[in-house]
Amino acid sequence: MRLFQSIFLPGSLALLAPLAQPLVSEGVTLKTQYAGLQKMHVERDVALSIKTTVMEIEVDGEPMDRPGRGMGDINVKTHQAHMDDFLTVTDGVPTHVKRTFGALSASRETEEGEVEMPKNPAMPAEGLVVDIQVQEDGSQKITVDEGEAPDNEKFLEHQPLEFALDGLLPPEAVEVDAKWELDNEVIRRALGDLMPAPGPRPEGEGRGRRRDDSARQDGPPRGRRGMGGGGNIGRFLQEAEWTGEATLISIDKEYEGEVCAVIEIKLEAEGDLPENPMGGRGKRGGDRMVNPATATASAPIEGDASVEVKGKLYFSMKNHHPVALKLEGKLETSESNTSERGERTISMHVEREGTFQVEYSYKHETR
Repeated sequence: MRLFQSIFLPGSLALLAPLAQPLVSEGVTLKTQYAGLQKMHVERDVALSIKTTVMEIEVDGEPMDRPGRGMGDINVKTHQAHMDDFLTVTDGVPTHVKRTFGALSASRETEEGEVEMPKNPAMPAEGLVVDIQVQEDGSQKITVDEGEAPDNEKFLEHQPLEFALDGLLPPEAVEVDAKWELDNEVIRRALGDLMPAPGPRPEGEGRGRRRDDSARQDGPPRGRRGMGGGGNIGRFLQEAEWTGEATLISIDKEYEGEVCAVIEIKLEAEGDLPENPMGGRGKRGGDRMVNPATATASAPIEGDASVEVKGKLYFSMKNHHPVALKLEGKLETSESNTSERGERTISMHVEREGTFQVEYSYKHETR
């Protein structure tokens, strides 16, 4: 139905004229344009800190002193870098890329001090160069140009060619203040592994070797382990169901010399901590903290966790690719256990708090 408005002119009858229609803005499209890229340097840094805030132990209903000194507090830092040379882009999607892996490092700090974590043979080593081509059936052909492939069969089967942050971008054109939902899959890919898998112990650190006073590669020494240390938290962060929301808050913010769109990111997850049986030895790398003096091998730990993450994604308006992502997260966990040891009933309750930062940096260069 057409709407009309009356226009009154001096000395004339009212004329009928069409009502002016408002202009409709199409918004902006924020999508990585790989056809315009040549070489991209990508760096990712993660810093994770976990502190035990409450540790309560009761034996037959009587409180007792907590074991050990540090209660499993840890700080973990990881750095990853690679450079992609986009050789072929088909229908806006990379189909032939040469990838060079740069610096890869991880360190863990406990009450014993900070040590570099052993290299994980399943991860690529610095200097590895692979050639990745997408075949007609969608599969990838990956060949090693320089270095040695890691001890991981899946590594040479598939390598993601699109940026890990692409899923955080809006699925259609949007205006400032527009919001869109982020699902578990895109969030998990953007966050990546927040706690690295431990590498093998250095030679000589095997079972039965007498501990000296130097820093251990895998966390606190045996005999002082209690619930904590991040083993459950690491699994929770990997397995949790994430939900999130993104909001476009600006399209003209200057960041490191580039005019960028700024997307505010909010993420959260909560649920049960993955179960770890108490007692016995944990996984290699200090992945599980156990006090054998107060636990049995069959008693499970029950607990829950919650995590909230906030941050911003910067996207180049001129070059159409992510420039940076800066996220800060806060997590809380609560764990309880009651076990029987002989005629004694032992109860333990532990609460932990943690913070983490995830940062990505993208720098484009021409050949």
